Amino acid sequence: MDDILMLGIDIGGTYTKIGLVNRQGELLAFRTFPSHAREDFTDFLQAFQDNFKQLMEAVPEGMRVVAAGIGAPNANPYRGTMEYPVNFTWGDRVPLLEHIRPIVGRPVFLTNDANASALGEWRFGLAKGLEHFIVVTLGTGLGSGIVSHGRLIEGTSGLAGEMGHVEVRPDGRQCICGKRGCLETYASASG
Repeated sequence: MDDILMLGIDIGGTYTKIGLVNRQGELLAFRTFPSHAREDFTDFLQAFQDNFKQLMEAVPEGMRVVAAGIGAPNANPYRGTMEYPVNFTWGDRVPLLEHIRPIVGRPVFLTNDANASALGEWRFGLAKGLEHFIVVTLGTGLGSGIVSHGRLIEGTSGLAGEMGHVEVRPDGRQCICGKRGCLETYASASG
């Protein structure tokens, strides 16, 4: 059982990170490449495939990657898509799983990036053993992963906890989503 590795994929508005993780949650190897520079989804997929191949060369002898998990902004795990990802120019519904699964060649699971962070904290971090907690993620955008009564709260489209586009000032700063006064324009790396 100690020969099992998982592939973690974090698609961020600025960078995408791909890592090999063992059962104890230890990061063994990783690759990073710019997401924001990929205006076309096909270009992103090529960069992903190149980095994935390089990372697979780092798999230690006798170990195997059995599955992958993706955390992505506005990810809808039920459709396998990124829904209206405002920090990307890839379209309204990006069919992420449809294109990533053939590259990875293993089972691939998708969740919202903040939910992925909450799951990591729940399994390996400061929230281990807790029944109720919230993880707030701050990066290019702003989000949260919520666990209540020992269950991850995803909502009907997997987007519960998406708080970056909550309006906090009606005549506030212009947001990339087209609205004004979104929390993300005040409390994120892009704000």
